[in-house]
Amino acid sequence: MKKISLLFLMGMSAMFSAKAQYWMIPNPNAGNNPGGLNTYVEQPSTAAAPWTTIQATSATAAWSPAQTIPFTFQFNGVTETSFKVSTSGVLTFDVATALPAPASTNAALPSASIPDKSVCVWGLQGTGANDKIITTVLGTAPNRQLWVSFNSYSHASSATIYTYWSIVLEETSNKIHIVDQRAGNSTGAAVTLNLTAGLQFNSTSAMMVPGSPALNSASNPALDDASDNSYWTYVPGTQPTDEIMLVDVTPHDGATASYILSPGNMPITAKVVNYGTNTITGFTFTYDDGSGPVSDVKTGLNIAPFQTYSFVVSPAVPVTATTHKAINCVVTMTGDTDPMNNYFITGVTGAAFNPVHYVTFEEATGTWCGWCPRGAVYMDSIHKVKADAVVIAVHNNDPMTETTYDAGIGGFISGYPSIVVDRKETDDPSAAFAQYTAHKPDFGFADITLTNTLSGMNLTSDVSCHFAVDLAGSYRLAYIVTEDNVTGTDASYNQTNYYSSASQNIALNGAGHVWQSETNPVPAAKMEYDFVARVIDNTFTGRANTISSPVTAGSTQSYSFNYTIPAGSNPLDFNAIALLIDQTSGMILNANQSRVNFPNGTTTNDLQNSVYMYPNPASDRVSVFVQSNKGNNFRVDVMNLLGQVVLSETSVAATGNVLLNTANLTAGQYLVRVSNGAEQTTLKLTKN
Repeated sequence: MKKISLLFLMGMSAMFSAKAQYWMIPNPNAGNNPGGLNTYVEQPSTAAAPWTTIQATSATAAWSPAQTIPFTFQFNGVTETSFKVSTSGVLTFDVATALPAPASTNAALPSASIPDKSVCVWGLQGTGANDKIITTVLGTAPNRQLWVSFNSYSHASSATIYTYWSIVLEETSNKIHIVDQRAGNSTGAAVTLNLTAGLQFNSTSAMMVPGSPALNSASNPALDDASDNSYWTYVPGTQPTDEIMLVDVTPHDGATASYILSPGNMPITAKVVNYGTNTITGFTFTYDDGSGPVSDVKTGLNIAPFQTYSFVVSPAVPVTATTHKAINCVVTMTGDTDPMNNYFITGVTGAAFNPVHYVTFEEATGTWCGWCPRGAVYMDSIHKVKADAVVIAVHNNDPMTETTYDAGIGGFISGYPSIVVDRKETDDPSAAFAQYTAHKPDFGFADITLTNTLSGMNLTSDVSCHFAVDLAGSYRLAYIVTEDNVTGTDASYNQTNYYSSASQNIALNGAGHVWQSETNPVPAAKMEYDFVARVIDNTFTGRANTISSPVTAGSTQSYSFNYTIPAGSNPLDFNAIALLIDQTSGMILNANQSRVNFPNGTTTNDLQNSVYMYPNPASDRVSVFVQSNKGNNFRVDVMNLLGQVVLSETSVAATGNVLLNTANLTAGQYLVRVSNGAEQTTLKLTKN
């Protein structure tokens, strides 16, 4: 937690109060959103319900159409009914202003470029393809919030910067919040924004957030939730003498940490802030989980103005059943000025068992992307090291693109390569192992099993979910089939390689290449692509009606998916994946995967489960697919029932496909012997 000078803050507060009837509450590194109402994932380019787009990208600074405020709201003591927003980060209640939308080159407030009655996050630039201003109303009357969000916004200093900020208007309290949600650079470089945040009342009176007009973001670009958010709150009136606020109680309801094996005791942690001018020496924290109030009295404290105080609540919350229960929390203190900000609601859920959690990595990549070899290296590494890491390569704008999947992942990322982790966070592929460590402990909600059956080239995957907790709401299964060892012959399969000594000359080894020593691009003849997403069943968010709701703890639900492996492909290169997706949050709750294997052989060796023949019965041609770890080329002999070899072919690799021309064979029964010098197995073939 950042420490802020008390004298500095008191000085700022006094200065602000002298200029206008507001005082400002700083909440750096708050780890939540104001009021806890906005729990939506911060996703680039996404404006799904309940969000509405009011202004799209614009090459030059532009005002949005005027918008109606959906509740009674006062700015500086005057009731306002509408507003408009500029793509440079300025919201104004002066919808009739003759001033053009201010340019993205910001300055200190007050400024002649800013209309009267404005709230600023000035210095943003809405010129990117994904840039949009979106709004929503959260909460219930009379305590609603209007969120006006600059979503996946650009910045004039660099086209590769993306950032998320919001201006929040609060019903009844008439508070204004400015929220720093997320900022990053698609190149991985540090972000410097230099913004002007604050209020401008008129051309001679304004209030600025400390650090303006060079305010930077303190958020983590890898985190898509509020856990790294900061915000500043402008409160009408003057700073009170005694004021305590309950700002957070963890675990948050629905978070991974809010699930516990039942019976058990759930520890909860609370955080309060002193927003008064007097030092706080004591208060009482009380929670009620439905069994009656339980209090934790704190005395002998020394919480200075604007300082926070965190503590583990005693006693812990008892969890005795596999059900969810809400926990109503309140903090009370003698002389407290505003008891309305003393409440927080969270919840805990008892689980029947602790499911095995698989971490899903959806990699955004493309052959055109010069930095994407980095993604290939880290995805190959984590796949080899972590058996419970599910890796899916989602290609963009190349021959391996699966359009439904590509469009869905595009809503999560701001550049290539990227990884989307359980659809909770977006990060650089180099952070894969750190993200695995962070999310492996996440609660898995259900154990997922996946069983494959192959008939010819028709793959059936039976998926079962054994649920550990009761669930309400909407959930779906998504079914994905990936392919390894994908190759192509034309130039579109060349991999652009900025790590090459002929380009940026950066060391990078892995996924079968010393990339610094490779050319730019790496020719198609030298490339094999793994984890390639070939299909995502039905929709990006899963197939409807695959999970029936509500879900009961201990119950099992099953669904069968089907996929036809393309002719000429090696089934041994395919992997089936099932994802359990929460339709409300969009997050992947758990996953599992299963490779396609073929127990067709008649001997007990490695080849027995690594050989597949199709079609059978055959007419003119037969493909024999082999996957072996022996490193030897394999030979295929077709023998009649007298043991005479009537047809032979030899592979050019230890793993792959041999195509046999059976057109001249007489109809009847044959034996197909596959050997690699170390082992052999025999299959039965029917020739039509």
